[in-house]
Amino acid sequence: GNHEAKNGRSRTVFRCAFFSSAFGRRRGISADKGTYSEGTQRRRRQRKGEREMEEHTYENEILLTGTVLAPPEYSHSNHAERFFRFPLQVLRLSGHADELMVLAPERLLQWMTVETGERVSLEGQLRSYNNKSGRGSRLVITVFARTLCRGGKEDRNEIRLSGVLCKPPVRRCTPLGREICDLMLAVNRSYGRADYIPCIAWGLLAEETGMLEVGDPLSFEGRVQ
Repeated sequence: GNHEAKNGRSRTVFRCAFFSSAFGRRRGISADKGTYSEGTQRRRRQRKGEREMEEHTYENEILLTGTVLAPPEYSHSNHAERFFRFPLQVLRLSGHADELMVLAPERLLQWMTVETGERVSLEGQLRSYNNKSGRGSRLVITVFARTLCRGGKEDRNEIRLSGVLCKPPVRRCTPLGREICDLMLAVNRSYGRADYIPCIAWGLLAEETGMLEVGDPLSFEGRVQ
């Protein structure tokens, strides 16, 4: 988790809290004159996914409480507004720590100073950006803070996502033999743009999500690492 955070990447890990989708809907696309070609089925699945994205209700909410590892530094400006970023360390129950990069608009930081070692809590969204520098991951995942305040005794790492599966799921096993499933979830923003968030399902969820198709709606609860 720490190595990925230092390179501007985060992953969303869903262990089991909540899952809702259309299980049992795997089906071949057929017609009276026979089965469609693979290319036709792929195009139909893509159109189905586009329709699902238009009709589906989306959710993207993250709640974090942790320790600031470094003071905010300038990131970029957009529409005359300046944004700053800082790393936040959030402990798991196991004692391991996740280091997450937080992006905050300057207006939030004008009301409070954020210093190394300080405890902060925030509410926001998980955002994705295309890395066009040619270095590191092409997809950069960042926590976008919408509210920020001091305090919080216990570390907290909770995320709720609702979107549409935009790539075929990939099932695999960890070096320790645990089954997991890699998913890519498309979550629309209110003004038309979508965030593409890589997710990992574990155990029974991995088996279930591995049977899904592109365009199927998904709702998850989990944590970010």
